[in-house]
Amino acid sequence: MSLKKTIPLLRGISIVYKKEVVESFSSPIIYIFAAISNFIMSAIFYNNLQMAPQLTNKTVVDFVIAPTFSALNFILLFFAPMITMGAFVKEKRENTFSLLKLSNLSDESIFFAKYLSALTKLVFITLPIFIIPLFLAPKGFDDFAILFTNMIGIYGLGMCYLAIGLNASLLSRSYIASIVLSFGALFSFLIVYASSNVIQNEMVQAIMRYFSFSSHIFYFSRGAITSFDLLYLASFIGFFSFVGIRNMGVRK
Repeated sequence: MSLKKTIPLLRGISIVYKKEVVESFSSPIIYIFAAISNFIMSAIFYNNLQMAPQLTNKTVVDFVIAPTFSALNFILLFFAPMITMGAFVKEKRENTFSLLKLSNLSDESIFFAKYLSALTKLVFITLPIFIIPLFLAPKGFDDFAILFTNMIGIYGLGMCYLAIGLNASLLSRSYIASIVLSFGALFSFLIVYASSNVIQNEMVQAIMRYFSFSSHIFYFSRGAITSFDLLYLASFIGFFSFVGIRNMGVRK
């Protein structure tokens, strides 16, 4: 993309992003979401900590860190549709979507601004959860690099969930329809993983598991970053971003 096209794109993203963030953080809903998610994850972390046989780096990773962030990944399947449900539905209900489309802003600017706004809300809601394991430092836990890999995995998969949620919001005219459509799409990927267990053909089974979210949190949760997982995340986000932008183009 040339510099001549990049500057208007970034300017458009900045305009819409600022508007979205100010509106989101002016509402108490996002703070309620943050309080609920942090309360749930703190309880899960404490429960896993009590079940750990002893506090060594290995047992903390296997019995506390990995299960806790796997649970967070599952919870995001519920939170992501709620974060994105109003991205485009609100614009349609307030009759501002057509005005947005008639402005000088490109479809790419609008979509990516909405995407970054949703990601900002997701980070705000979940970031305190990554601080909780730091309280294990006085007990001898020092493998903090694993928190970094878990962060990459959680936010990478979270961006996948948001991309689907934005497409659901773009295709819907009500909040309920957006949530249902997003839930249905996200949980279909979980069903693919569960269905792979009954497939006898190993190649087909491997392909089905590759397309499921569940198989891409394992290595991140245990401190490893693989090209296998990064390629999946980049391809998934890129594909659904492309689909979303094309859908916006259809609705001129």
